Amino acid sequence: MLKPLCGEQHKKNPASTRYQTNIQNIYFNFEIVVNCVTILYQMKYFFLFISLIFLTACSKNATDENCKFLVNAAVNVSINMNLPEYSQLQFTSNSVYIANAGNQGVIVTNVGSSFRAWDAADPNHEQRPCSRLAINGVNAVCGCDDANKYSLFTGGPVGVQLSCGLKEYRVSVSGNSLLITN
Repeated sequence: MLKPLCGEQHKKNPASTRYQTNIQNIYFNFEIVVNCVTILYQMKYFFLFISLIFLTACSKNATDENCKFLVNAAVNVSINMNLPEYSQLQFTSNSVYIANAGNQGVIVTNVGSSFRAWDAADPNHEQRPCSRLAINGVNAVCGCDDANKYSLFTGGPVGVQLSCGLKEYRVSVSGNSLLITN
């Protein structure tokens, strides 16, 4: 027969168990802190990388420096679309050239839900007689050798990368009249 051991030897000391649990909790909390510090350490490189992307993506607006061929000519033109020379503006995609305004005139286009007005001078080279834009469907084309082409819906270049888009003027609609200003 086996001799029973003293019962006190096998009983766990409640203070010892509590002490061991506290040590386990401290170790567990320490592991959490170490993991968080490691994650934050790795995230600082991520945020540094994202910050560099934003800092290098943001630059001065080069458009103002490159688009120096047009002057800020005062524009204040009112047109009545009931008149025969402007009546085609009542239909989407139609455009009209207005002389004696802006740098070399103004082109007004019906873009469907609104009207847009553009300076009729090519903004990508010095002003010459050939740099006046001519309406060609929904585009405006420069008469010079470069034959730059611009969309009359967006004002942006068509088919080629150019540093400047068309200079736009404000258009206010009042009944069948348009007021074009800058």
